[in-house]
Amino acid sequence: MSLPLAGVKVLDLSQGVAGPYCGLLLAMNGAEVTKIEPPEGDWLRALGQRVGDHSPHSWYLNRGKTSRTLDMRQAEGRAAARQLANKSDVVLASFRPGVIDRLGLSYATLAEGRPELVHCLVSGYGQSGPLAQRPAVDGVMQAFCGWMQINESASEGPRTFPFFAVDMLAGLYAYQAVLGALIRRWRFGAGGPLEVSLMEAAASFLGPRLLEIARAGGASPALFSSPNGAFKARDGWFLVAVTTQAQFVLVCDALGCSELAQDARFASRALRIEHRALLDTLLSAHFAVLDCAECEARFEQAGAMGATVLSPFELLQQAQMQVTGALVDGATPAGDLPLVMVPGGDRALQLRSAPPLQKSA
Repeated sequence: MSLPLAGVKVLDLSQGVAGPYCGLLLAMNGAEVTKIEPPEGDWLRALGQRVGDHSPHSWYLNRGKTSRTLDMRQAEGRAAARQLANKSDVVLASFRPGVIDRLGLSYATLAEGRPELVHCLVSGYGQSGPLAQRPAVDGVMQAFCGWMQINESASEGPRTFPFFAVDMLAGLYAYQAVLGALIRRWRFGAGGPLEVSLMEAAASFLGPRLLEIARAGGASPALFSSPNGAFKARDGWFLVAVTTQAQFVLVCDALGCSELAQDARFASRALRIEHRALLDTLLSAHFAVLDCAECEARFEQAGAMGATVLSPFELLQQAQMQVTGALVDGATPAGDLPLVMVPGGDRALQLRSAPPLQKSA
């Protein structure tokens, strides 16, 4: 089967996570992605452990790309980048606002006589506004966009999610925007400029929650349901998810406490939320005498929703990941390592894709 983006040429001027993730998704669907790096290399190469001349993050996010080293601080490097851009269908960049113009790689400059060009800028706070020039990374955006407050705990206060979640979301949104622009180009002959910011990505992901908070006048809205969270078992933690009264009955059946399902204090979603502390205490006693494997077996038999809380490393050992093809062993300079497939991307292409070596122009 032909790859959907076969023949599409992408110039990836981005560094870090968000832009390169967009470039990866394009590459895993057949696009020819050329990554431009400064002489010192993309800063992500040096972040963390080593996999050849990449970090694990850099190795994963830059697979399937070719690379050029250009010093765009020099006129010669800028000229070479413009030549490559003029031969590309998509230009992807992640400079601070204004830098792309100084490099002579703005949409206005490159699109002269080329209305079919798709030009995507990824930034922190957006291309305009009072905060546009502020430097921004994932953690800054988790603070700015309310993520840390939503994820706060009574003992620790506001907490970040310890991964580049906003960056990855921004890469996904950029990929979506580029695909939409390519479809427009193929249907109507015009590409166009695109702008995606980490701020927009983080806020958009919380869109339903932010609407709910606005409707509540800024107050923290009530819980969706109860029980809903992790309970301590004998050998770990077990997550329970309940949204309806029928599901609560199934949880009680699984734990052998059907009398709780008949208790008037827990007879509806609103009542279960009102009496959450008591309900959690009563359920905790039942989980405390079970192993996680017993919980899983009981929940599966009853048709209740729940799962053992796994570590990321334990996820890599799960047969379900292997059987569905979501995870394969991939050859790397550091030996065979588990490689998570990009959903929807071409499997064969992903299996043979490696990131570019760091090399000179």
